Amino acid sequence: MKLIKFSFYYISAYLGLAGVMFLAAPAQFQKLLFASEVYDATPMRIAGMFALLLSIVVFQLARKGLFELYTTTLFARAVALVIIVSLYVQTQNPFFLSMLAIVSVGVTLTIIGHFRKQAIK
Repeated sequence: MKLIKFSFYYISAYLGLAGVMFLAAPAQFQKLLFASEVYDATPMRIAGMFALLLSIVVFQLARKGLFELYTTTLFARAVALVIIVSLYVQTQNPFFLSMLAIVSVGVTLTIIGHFRKQAIK
């Protein structure tokens, strides 16, 4: 259960950090994530706003111990991974590989936590 809780905090942390960075310095943050093409600031700031808002929700899930929703977070991140891969295939922009790696770490932590929880039962 501790690993699942940690994975929720990890999700919240990367979403919160990305949200703040996309809001404050979208072009610089994209370059930090190895972008070969920098996208317009306004859509990146909107994405940052949603990432920050989602970070707050996920933080509350972890804080309140609502681990019943972790399968929902796995499904949502699986959808995100498919979209990120398709965006990379379309653009060949390494920015999406950076995003893929960050999201994949969280998915892996949650899956390992799930199997540990099942093994305890």
